[in-house]
Amino acid sequence: MYDAAGAPVRSPFGRRFDLDLGPSEYERARKAGLGLQQQLFLEPGRYEVRIVVREPGQPPLGGAMREVEIPDLAKGTLTLSGLFLSSSATSGTTVPESSEGETIHGAQVLRRFKASETLYFQLYVYNVTPDDQGTTDVILQAQVRSGSKLVAASKPQPVTFQQKDGVPLPQSNGVGLQGLAPGTYELRVVVVDRKANTNAFRSTDFTVE
Repeated sequence: MYDAAGAPVRSPFGRRFDLDLGPSEYERARKAGLGLQQQLFLEPGRYEVRIVVREPGQPPLGGAMREVEIPDLAKGTLTLSGLFLSSSATSGTTVPESSEGETIHGAQVLRRFKASETLYFQLYVYNVTPDDQGTTDVILQAQVRSGSKLVAASKPQPVTFQQKDGVPLPQSNGVGLQGLAPGTYELRVVVVDRKANTNAFRSTDFTVE
């Protein structure tokens, strides 16, 4: 883990896998991969996560890196979390919560979907502006883009703020991928706070196979 200046943050972490797989287990691991989850508490800012896979005493087999941003909620302005993705093939009609299970985390990393699937997303919305009666007027729209071209967009939907056991629930919606040609696209989720006359968006790339 590295901060925006390129300096390492926290101690390195990892996991060792001792594998002795039969043919069917090997095939399942080859397709689905091996899951790794790690929880870190970070200050607001931009970071880069770097992961390397290697066998003991051998050169690295491969690696990946991804930028993440921890929003600064203390500023009091409309702020969004990162996007969590899943597909109809893995989640059925229910979008899994980001804190539950590995499905949504795996899809978030791979971001690869089939044209027959529906891409579901989740994100958290922070620091909205209520009126004197405590009501809010916030809407959300999902957009699929190819380069600078808008390919598809959902109908704007009201953002409702709910909690479960005192914990805020994420905003969820889905975008059908039917009719999209294979290639790389951008999912952009735009949130507008109409009482504060402000907006924010989050985006991530994904691939249709």
